[in-house]
Amino acid sequence: MSRYQRIFVSDVHLSSQRLYDSKKAWYDSNNHRNRFLSFLDNQVLVKSKQVKDLILLGDLFDNWVCPADEEPPTFNEILAANPKELERLRKAINLGIKVFFVHGNHDYTLPKSLLEKEVPGLKVITAYKGAGRTHAEHGHLCTLFNRPDYLNDPAYGRPLGYYISRLHTSSNHAGFSFADIVFALDDVLEAAVTSATMIESLIEALAERANNVTEIMMPGGQIKTIDEIKKQYRDLPTQQGHSLLSLRTAIRELELGFHADQLCRDFGFNVVLFGHTHHKKIDKDFLFVEDRIYANTGTWCDKNASCVIVEKYPLKSGISVKLVDVDLNGSITNTRTRRL
Repeated sequence: MSRYQRIFVSDVHLSSQRLYDSKKAWYDSNNHRNRFLSFLDNQVLVKSKQVKDLILLGDLFDNWVCPADEEPPTFNEILAANPKELERLRKAINLGIKVFFVHGNHDYTLPKSLLEKEVPGLKVITAYKGAGRTHAEHGHLCTLFNRPDYLNDPAYGRPLGYYISRLHTSSNHAGFSFADIVFALDDVLEAAVTSATMIESLIEALAERANNVTEIMMPGGQIKTIDEIKKQYRDLPTQQGHSLLSLRTAIRELELGFHADQLCRDFGFNVVLFGHTHHKKIDKDFLFVEDRIYANTGTWCDKNASCVIVEKYPLKSGISVKLVDVDLNGSITNTRTRRL
């Protein structure tokens, strides 16, 4: 039988051993690891004769999530702390599965050469296109806070979201919740008059939630103060065409369906897949865009894990998109399917 499945996985957020030990990493090196490895074993490797492509759709690795008073991990440290995950990827390639890697915002600085050296045969791409008119990317490039920002940070391109992640990790709120950022923004709307002061107020609010952090330790041990960050990004909204930063702007960081519709209208795709938001989703024919499916892959660093499986049989015109839930044993427990 010809291979007909494309499996899309995003937002695993593999981290370093130091952050695993301190429980600051989003990826739990016990429960999350067992689930992820079991899924790769049972749904990818064992079924290799039906899996055509495995697409790692961004934020497989993470050097953003780190307390403000610690130096963030290097990618060499992260790769060294996750040998079993890398071993599974090498096995998949040896079994004839094509493995693709798309950068996300939390691993956008991972050198292509370093990853290809660790996993020979892996292909680093900017976006996946295949299985009919399917387009898949991480999704952060559609957002205000998380796409690379070389205007405000010419040297490294760090977006404001990098510092938001560092501050969030320093707070007493465990795990990932970008909704916290939305609520923090909502809190400062009435107190701020311009988009610049809104950015400054947002950063100040997050720093206060992070036990009144006043500075962040950067790679190499350099120090950056909260005041420096506020000044650096204060003009971000107007630079990006937002005359006024609003709650709606922040909500669009969480909901990417609007951008999926734009891609379908502008480029003729009929299936668009994103990750990034950690909110799994699948829908069809949304906002008057007919004959299109949008799905979000969800995350692997939370209580619930999910991914997307696209099935396209050779020489057949139909396509199925499945959003599947994965339990702690790596088994598929629930499937929602949309077809074209």
